[in-house]
Amino acid sequence: MTALPTRVRGVLILAMGLALGWWQVYRPLTALARGETEVTISNALIGFAAVFTVLGTLFILIGPPFERLMHEAKPVDGRYRPRAVLFFYAPIVLLTIGSFLFVKMRLAAMGFTER
Repeated sequence: MTALPTRVRGVLILAMGLALGWWQVYRPLTALARGETEVTISNALIGFAAVFTVLGTLFILIGPPFERLMHEAKPVDGRYRPRAVLFFYAPIVLLTIGSFLFVKMRLAAMGFTER
């Protein structure tokens, strides 16, 4: 079996990210706007939704050069390269934290409280 082309993989990753975003971000926010009293969200799935959406988009737009950057981001002899941390891992961590905080603040503004 041959590997899927880079951009096709990007479409699949983007679809997963958008599906998770719809399920874990859009549905709870619209449910609260409709007046439902309780919604359930997963912090991890909100982060995955953001990361998958961005990674899928980058795979589609940039293609093979982005895939090479991902391979360069792998650790060598147990150590991460500074360039990989700066340009690959740090943005993913910031995006995940930012998307979680965005959803949490929106839910709090709509009257949602954690249990």
